[in-house]
Amino acid sequence: MLALWLGIASPALAGGPFVIHGKLAGASDGAVVRLFRPDGSMGAAVAADTVRNGCFTLHGEAEQLEMLSIAVQGEGFPSMGLNVWVEPDAVVSVSGRDKLLATWKVASKIPQQAEANRYIDASRREYIQMQQAAVEFSALPREADRTQRSRLLKRIDSLQMLIRKAEIEILQQTPVSEIWLDKLRNQAVAARIMKDYPYREEVLALYEKLPQQQRETSRGRSIRLNLFPPPVVQPGDEMADADLLDTLGRVHRLADYKGKYLLLAFWSIGCGPCKLAMPEMKRMGEAYRDVLTVISITQDGEAGWKKYSAEHGVGGVNLRDPESLAGLSVHYGVKGIPHYVLISPEGKVMTSWTGYASGWIENKLDEMLPDSVGRPYLIEGKVQGVEDGAVVVMGRTTLRQATVVARDTIRNGTFRFSGLLSRPTHMVLRGDPQQGFSYTRLDFWAGPGTTVITGDDKMIRSWRVESTLPEQIEENRYDEACREAVLRQQMCRIELVRAGREKTPQTDSLWAEYMALQRLIDSAEIEILQTLPDGVTPSPAWIDRFEMVAARANDKEYRHRDVVLALYDRLSDSVKRSAKGIGIAHSLFPAKLQPGDAAPDGELVDPSGKMCRLADLRSPGKYMLLDFWASGCPPCRMSAPEMKEVAETYRDRLTVVAVNLDELRTEWLKAVEKDGIVWTNLTDPKGFDGLPYFYGVKGIPHYALLSPDGKLVASWAGYGPGYLKKNVAEAFAKADAASR
Repeated sequence: MLALWLGIASPALAGGPFVIHGKLAGASDGAVVRLFRPDGSMGAAVAADTVRNGCFTLHGEAEQLEMLSIAVQGEGFPSMGLNVWVEPDAVVSVSGRDKLLATWKVASKIPQQAEANRYIDASRREYIQMQQAAVEFSALPREADRTQRSRLLKRIDSLQMLIRKAEIEILQQTPVSEIWLDKLRNQAVAARIMKDYPYREEVLALYEKLPQQQRETSRGRSIRLNLFPPPVVQPGDEMADADLLDTLGRVHRLADYKGKYLLLAFWSIGCGPCKLAMPEMKRMGEAYRDVLTVISITQDGEAGWKKYSAEHGVGGVNLRDPESLAGLSVHYGVKGIPHYVLISPEGKVMTSWTGYASGWIENKLDEMLPDSVGRPYLIEGKVQGVEDGAVVVMGRTTLRQATVVARDTIRNGTFRFSGLLSRPTHMVLRGDPQQGFSYTRLDFWAGPGTTVITGDDKMIRSWRVESTLPEQIEENRYDEACREAVLRQQMCRIELVRAGREKTPQTDSLWAEYMALQRLIDSAEIEILQTLPDGVTPSPAWIDRFEMVAARANDKEYRHRDVVLALYDRLSDSVKRSAKGIGIAHSLFPAKLQPGDAAPDGELVDPSGKMCRLADLRSPGKYMLLDFWASGCPPCRMSAPEMKEVAETYRDRLTVVAVNLDELRTEWLKAVEKDGIVWTNLTDPKGFDGLPYFYGVKGIPHYALLSPDGKLVASWAGYGPGYLKKNVAEAFAKADAASR
């Protein structure tokens, strides 16, 4: 049970030392006595001493008259405080015959101490009994039954009510003072928090007698807010707002953070559950970082809050309400802490709750946030044989490209990714071959929950993935069926790159081994794919694997095309009409556009969202160069400066049209701005299965030169320095020669 500390403003004195002498008859030696200066709901340490021969002495410095609090650490002492008034040059005596420190006697020449003692003396018997019950409650073993705990809590509550009654009687008989105002404020808080508070009418009558000048002080405003609280915002209401301060004293308002969900956390340094909740709050803040802002609002004093924040850190947005208990917490109906309020991106209150136990915050967010937001996922990597500083990149994959989701640097053999996913999602993991990683990728599935990736070297495609997701369990079947072949194939690729481009018996042998290993992998994959029973809807993992197999089915080295076609025929019409099904069909039955054929057209979208067609962009007598690209394609991005030269060189006879294939519009526009793409840039909403299919685009960058009359002149894929200018020049030379 915490003592209620009250900041008392008094005229400034010259400042000087004070001393507190304690003489105890019932406290054993070794108990530690601490003196605190109030700071919000906590206190700053002033002095400490250990009881020896029943005595202790506390020395300190006081700038002015102020109230401090004594607490004792030791067995049998209640978790309450003894309020002691000090001032410069004061000598204070404390005496006691037991460990019940809240009723130890305090003597000094300070008038405020005598006034404070009057309240204690009026309820000394009740204070003693309450401390005894508090000590008994603290000593209960964890396995104590609920009845025993409830009995003691009810006993403490009833004693507190008797103490409040005695305080009311004193307030009715004495003139207004700073202590009087603080006692009335405590009564007003009780009247707000406790249902059917029996002394509410008496408290109201005392407030009505206050002069207007006293009502306008900070204490007076606090009393009024507690007696006449504003309506507590309810679910569906507009959020309440106020000026809040950060550790640098800058003003923030909740409205500054609208646009995301807000999780308000009212807390205090002296609240154990509040501090226990902080790791979970930090974890949820990180997991939902794209859609949620966690805002911690303390009611502590400025100095203690700043000190705690500097030493321990507070996740999310860390703010203080300068109005403390009379501020924003009143509008949100805060009666205990920690107290949480969840607010929608539009600023509407969604729900609130009080208290903390492990998992409560995560469960409440899972309950209240819509499914479209997604749920937290965590990917933990644990690898050996990879030096610190190596970078791994995770992307969300489609057949022909992967959109980068996150990067992490390996430290102490670990890496970590987290975020939100609404469903199991096909991901890929890559490392930089220049850092020694193999020239391939690890395909895996991530979803809400935890995925663990382990590896023993830099052969990234051979790393193992542990997850409870059914899609990953199925993915592991393919990986285990050809693990040895995949590992050796990665090594062959590295050796081929090291050998250089010159054709030698060594490279011929490596390439032959590489292709033989690929045939083993192809056979293992097709064997598993064939286990799909007739009439069963394929799983997402089966579809994605089949999509990759279909993309290779037309390669002359591939030996299972007939089986792939038979599997495709077994797919239902609904699967064939799906986006994945269309992509598979396009891989199996590619368009065969030849030079001289009419150039296909389609619906494209400009940065403003307007739909257009290539025909809309055609100018009389001008050729058109289509550039199929994506933001996650390094060669595409590298070609931008050279494309700028081409556009400038041939500006009188060439219209350049960049056709972006990104899934996310934001990634497309960000790349356009960064690369300085000033020529016409559009996006195909159907991705690779839109216009790129009709132009035979299998990889990017891919270029197609169209004649002024709308026919294909030439097309090519890939990029290297000078490659673009050379191909455009050759295509124009050939076209010019043909027109003579």
